[in-house]
Amino acid sequence: MQIIIVGCGKVGRTLAEQLQEEDTDITLIDINPDRINEIIDEVDAMGVVGNGASINTLMEARIETADILIAVTVSDEMNLLCCLIAQKTGHCHTIARVRNPIYSKEIGFYQGASGRNHDHQPGTGSSTGDFKTSAFSIRHKD
Repeated sequence: MQIIIVGCGKVGRTLAEQLQEEDTDITLIDINPDRINEIIDEVDAMGVVGNGASINTLMEARIETADILIAVTVSDEMNLLCCLIAQKTGHCHTIARVRNPIYSKEIGFYQGASGRNHDHQPGTGSSTGDFKTSAFSIRHKD
């Protein structure tokens, strides 16, 4: 299974560490080359320095053959945009880390924009204030 993780902060690093235990090919994307290098020194993964919302960066990360893209940057908007752009490339499933509750109310829009089924899975953690973490998972209709 080919997995792309956009964002190499704490969440991205933890995902990469846990997913390397599975039968996966992991590609990490981040704008900070030092973060990429630090993680790929410890995790069996390929690194791409760039903006995860850029189609050129996603193509370099082999989005056209990826099974899953997981966007976990510090920006909800960036995470959603990465997933929507990834959906345009074909078959991969996407997961966006979203902390602002306003997007929970807008899930119908994202479903219509991508033409895919969406699962909204609210998280239980709180990273800042009253914001709860949610994940929007966009899946193909099978």
